[in-house]
Amino acid sequence: LEFRRVLFRSLETKLGVAVCSDQCKRMNTPYVTVLARIDDGCGSVRDTTFEMTLAQFQSFAKSFKDIAALMDTL
Repeated sequence: LEFRRVLFRSLETKLGVAVCSDQCKRMNTPYVTVLARIDDGCGSVRDTTFEMTLAQFQSFAKSFKDIAALMDTL
């Protein structure tokens, strides 16, 4: 079993508001688009993009802060 260290190179965020959609009845809802640059440990960097509601993003950000605080204790 081989373990590789995966690194987040960067996280870029953009806040948006949906204004029209054929598939969504509730509009004017804020969302966050995240671009994550991830180094796979073998010399290749991969971009991954995903969207979250504002509440999901706040939970995501809190998880990162909790992980950072835990790593500071190591």
